[in-house]
Amino acid sequence: MRWKIVTRFLAAVGVAWSLGACGSDSGSTSGPSPAPTAPTPPPPPPEPPSQPTGIRVTDRGENFIEWSWDPVEGASSYDGHAFPRGTPPDERPPLETTPEPTFRADGLEPGAAYEFFVQAVRETAGGRAVSEWSGMHALTLSPDVPPPACSAERQLALDWEHNAILVSAWDPEQPFRVWIDEGSIRAGGNRIDRPDFLEEEILEPLRDVADRIEERLGYAIFDPYDLLPSRPAAGETVIAVGVTEDRYRDTPWDPECAPVTISPMNALPWTAEMVLNEPIFDPSVTCRGFAEDRTDETIIHELGHIFGMKHARSSGDENSRLRGGVFMSEPLTDNKDYDDSDVFLLNEDIDAWGCMFPHPGHAR
Repeated sequence: MRWKIVTRFLAAVGVAWSLGACGSDSGSTSGPSPAPTAPTPPPPPPEPPSQPTGIRVTDRGENFIEWSWDPVEGASSYDGHAFPRGTPPDERPPLETTPEPTFRADGLEPGAAYEFFVQAVRETAGGRAVSEWSGMHALTLSPDVPPPACSAERQLALDWEHNAILVSAWDPEQPFRVWIDEGSIRAGGNRIDRPDFLEEEILEPLRDVADRIEERLGYAIFDPYDLLPSRPAAGETVIAVGVTEDRYRDTPWDPECAPVTISPMNALPWTAEMVLNEPIFDPSVTCRGFAEDRTDETIIHELGHIFGMKHARSSGDENSRLRGGVFMSEPLTDNKDYDDSDVFLLNEDIDAWGCMFPHPGHAR
């Protein structure tokens, strides 16, 4: 009898243990354990933004210059700095960040040339990326002083090897007339997708310079507002602007240009003509040199040539060593490095023109 009781007790204990092991406890869990969570991957680095374009001078004075440029899509800010032209890289000021596409440099020297460089910046959670650099040169305004007395400018212009016909034909009572081959220039502008080329690169610059001459000297040297309606007659001294297929250079000035690339615009002082070489209107010519010269006011540099001027003394080219001629300023010589003509045409250039084309009512 005692043996049966023990056996039944052990059986009961086994059932109870079995029920407990099967998870009757409310704190137990069922099923497999969850896999560990994977770490979140870092955000990808941003793509570099596009290079800033359309850099221009929007304001300047004797001791400041303000630049602006076209907004760059996706840029969060811009880094830029300005410094005197020719400053070695290790002496340039630190970059300044601006959230808007504009940059102003203050405390500059009057009448001095400055370089400006800017890059677009894109910052995201993945990091910081920058564009390639863009830059341009500009000049602070010179102090407003009256034109200095003339010396030998007129004779030097008459003695120049190119024999500038305008200087010898000057009549102070009759500013030079201008004839422009509008049809050829408009057609050329259309070929390179620039229907406003005539207005933007020929008429506006010439009128701007004519206004500055009259404001500075008190009289006009040429009149681009009353254009001759037709090609001038033989022997008539005018300033002519046209297109030519003649070549003045057989080697490129830029390694990206084809070996037959030539200067896009040239002056012919012996006929008082400024000509645009036909390749400037050839859309297949896309090297950097031509792209720049299609968008600057090269015609003002050429105007200086037919006025009897040669390149700046510092340029060292053959023209600067020829007998006679009046030296241009350095900015007018290298005008493609600057913006509009009111930046690269200096008062000293206009003052020299006043001596080469004197007026009895404005003696110097």
